[in-house]
Amino acid sequence: MKKFLRSDLELLPDYTPAHVTDPRAVIKLDSNENVYGPSPRVIQALGDTRTWQFYFGQDDVREQLARYANVAPENIVITNGGDESIDLVLRAVLENGDVVIDAPPSFEMYRISAIANRARVVDVPRFENFALDVETICKTPNAKVICLASPNNPDGQLLPRADLLRLLELGALVMLDEAYFEYAGESAVDLLPRFPNLVIVRTFSKWAGLAGLRVGYVIASAEFINALHKLRAPYNVNWAGLVAARESLNDADYLMNNVRATIAERERMCVELNKFDWLEPIPSKTNFLLMRVRGREPQTIKQKLAEKHILLRAFRSERLKDYIRISIGTPEMNATVLSALNEL
Repeated sequence: MKKFLRSDLELLPDYTPAHVTDPRAVIKLDSNENVYGPSPRVIQALGDTRTWQFYFGQDDVREQLARYANVAPENIVITNGGDESIDLVLRAVLENGDVVIDAPPSFEMYRISAIANRARVVDVPRFENFALDVETICKTPNAKVICLASPNNPDGQLLPRADLLRLLELGALVMLDEAYFEYAGESAVDLLPRFPNLVIVRTFSKWAGLAGLRVGYVIASAEFINALHKLRAPYNVNWAGLVAARESLNDADYLMNNVRATIAERERMCVELNKFDWLEPIPSKTNFLLMRVRGREPQTIKQKLAEKHILLRAFRSERLKDYIRISIGTPEMNATVLSALNEL
């Protein structure tokens, strides 16, 4: 088969999804999911829908979503999850050998999608405190795209507005991932009229609990969004996802109550986890906490908790080998986690 496959596929890093046969059988806190799940209106609407045999476009939902995002419908395209958003944005601008700046540690799909679209990825590693190395990015020549997240994954910290403005002034396309916007409460959407080189990526996976249905969206200039509409498949978002997105927007108050509950638990967990002398949680603006582990092996902690049916994330990379990351659960889930850590 090698003569048929692209010769550069071996450069693609592996992204291994979490594999759980039945998430209900464990306390699953390893993938930054919303433990409260979708709105009851979503469940009801999906059960009541009887039109699965037809194709449906996204225009009606896009108009509703534009009101939520406070932009015009022509500034939005809905995608099959945030991953397709990232791939569409990069596919629209990259040509063979173009330079894409990644700032690891960050979301792995930036690198994967850039390489898949035949770009040359230039790493500008973050500082020890996970802050962005803006000076080095500004000195990197010929960058066509800069991939950033605010808040960033895995550390959960916001990108300072001054840093973003400085990078936008460079003239490269800045793809800003706002997957955790609802938890952070801060967005750069107001900068779109001033900077046509700004492209924002968001998702329904986190705040709306639709991770399994794959609904994301891109906010950008009308010209750029028109290009994405040309590139995307005509029915790229399945009808179940569109129904779920519509009902999530109809029940945004309910979902934002869950977001606020998660934020309250995040702050409580940060305090409680700090009481362990071998854990150092990093303040976060997301639905997860990254923690430095001192004097213990993170992979062992992960394994010991898995034996108690609690799943969290430990990392293999050199940069993150001393860290674990945990999603914020319900108060009951979090109490179980704290009890298990006490037993360790």
